[in-house]
Amino acid sequence: MTLTPLKLTIINLVVMLGVATVFYLSGIQDITLLLMLLPVLVVGELARQWNKANQRKYNALQSELIQTRSEVTSIRQSVNQDALTGLHSLSFIKERLTKRLAVSKSRHSKCAVLYIDLDFFKEINDALGHELGNQLLVSVGHRLKGLVKKDDLLGYIRGDEFIVILQEIADPMAAELVARRIQNSMSQPFEIVDHSLTVSTSIGISIGLNDGVEGDDLIQKAERAVIQSKANGRKSYTFYSQALNLVAKERLKIDQNLRGALQRGEFRIVYQVIVDEKSRSVKGFEALIRWHNAELGEVSPAEFIPVAEQIGLITEIGTWVMRESLLQLQQWQGRYGKALLMSVNVSPRQFQDESILPAVKTILKQAGIASSALQIEVTEGLFLSASDNVMSTVEALKSAGVKLALDDFGTGYSSLSYLNTLPFDVLKIDKCFVDGMHTSESDLNMIKSIISIAHGLKMVTVVEGVETAQQAHMLRELGADSIQGFYYSKPLSAKEAEMRFLAKDSITSLDESIWDNL
Repeated sequence: MTLTPLKLTIINLVVMLGVATVFYLSGIQDITLLLMLLPVLVVGELARQWNKANQRKYNALQSELIQTRSEVTSIRQSVNQDALTGLHSLSFIKERLTKRLAVSKSRHSKCAVLYIDLDFFKEINDALGHELGNQLLVSVGHRLKGLVKKDDLLGYIRGDEFIVILQEIADPMAAELVARRIQNSMSQPFEIVDHSLTVSTSIGISIGLNDGVEGDDLIQKAERAVIQSKANGRKSYTFYSQALNLVAKERLKIDQNLRGALQRGEFRIVYQVIVDEKSRSVKGFEALIRWHNAELGEVSPAEFIPVAEQIGLITEIGTWVMRESLLQLQQWQGRYGKALLMSVNVSPRQFQDESILPAVKTILKQAGIASSALQIEVTEGLFLSASDNVMSTVEALKSAGVKLALDDFGTGYSSLSYLNTLPFDVLKIDKCFVDGMHTSESDLNMIKSIISIAHGLKMVTVVEGVETAQQAHMLRELGADSIQGFYYSKPLSAKEAEMRFLAKDSITSLDESIWDNL
């Protein structure tokens, strides 16, 4: 029998009346106090029993909610995660891709879809059985996890198909690099039970927002590109865009020929003079790398430097440029007794892999020149997401006496905040402002403002890309400290630069009188 709160209260009331009766029969006549308290006790007991019942109901409801929440979580997990591989499901990938495309639209950025198909998986599955085939799929998924960044997405579609979403890429060729990394990794055998299995992949690539603005559309186009990869003989990757396929083909040639180019002696350094406009004297040179390959001919740095960064050769190449140029500087200083400066471009990768600081120390010691004779040029991209280690390296270089120049200022995500906080010595103004300064008032005012800001922060300005006498004159009037460009000279070999600028006592100056008639 279940005792309800009302039944329990009646029982307690009967007990209390019994107690009162006992008091009366025992000769205790004054039970007024007990009778006065009796209603209070009854109400209190009723409330207590009511609370107990409600607490039981609350506990039961809470238990049901916890169980329901667990079931919902389990259902959601089963929808978002593949049971076999543990990777994201296709439905989850589509949901996230839709959100990513919305962000790409607002930021004007790009993302990529890589549709991955295992070549000849059906033959392996039929020959060795579904259980072993499933183990291979799990192993492939595990290996793919190690090839994508934590911010990117990896999912399992069905059968022998996987998908990767690169959530933000600066260049479509970044997707090509990931595709090659996947194919190289898959060439390593998988040890499954007693079998050593090697699989290859066919990969299709679509680029958002270039190839489409909807998630389903991009996935379908990447799948179509996979079909083309298989038609091309499998074990390959194909962009949905034919134009990008041509770019990827050329990029692959650069990649293949870039490997070993340093050992084959295919690189050379040219030097472009930097002129101090106040003294009209040579301040120093910027060292610029050039590459000539037997198959490709002359390859622009704009083409091969990004590839060198992507395939991990930039540190080796950058270190070589610094060593050769500083050894050349040491010869010039010894021969002419001039305090010259050598400006060397350094890739953000050399800061990120922490190779730049030991390289600078070693090379300065080998060359036997002062640290103040070295100027390192970096771009704004280094500081957009710089780690503490990168910032520590910058501070260490500055403390050692190395000059720090911010290159191409105004062409990227320029921020006045890091100009004020970072120890730059030099601000280099990009050629794009110089080209339009005599026709565009906004370009002229931009240069004027940059020079003013730099001087206010105790920085020296160098204006790049100066090609005409008119530009040189205007920049002097604006207070530019130094000029660099074809107006004085194109980049020259070491011998040519020496004969033109060091073997002479001075630089031919511009005859200012011609401007009196303008």
